[in-house]
Amino acid sequence: TVGRLREIFRGGGDAADGWEKSWETGVTPWDLGKPTPIIEHLVKSGTLPKGRALVPGCGM
Repeated sequence: TVGRLREIFRGGGDAADGWEKSWETGVTPWDLGKPTPIIEHLVKSGTLPKGRALVPGCGM
């Protein structure tokens, strides 16, 4: 899927177009479709520190 992602971005247009097309076509190798395992572990174990977080690529 990383190879397909490269093809999408080489197809022309700007970066925003590439990201949009990758979501539209389901080529999202970064998306686990579930919580990140370490975050899930920290929540379940009650050891997730309080604070703020930045989640790049989460959308708006």
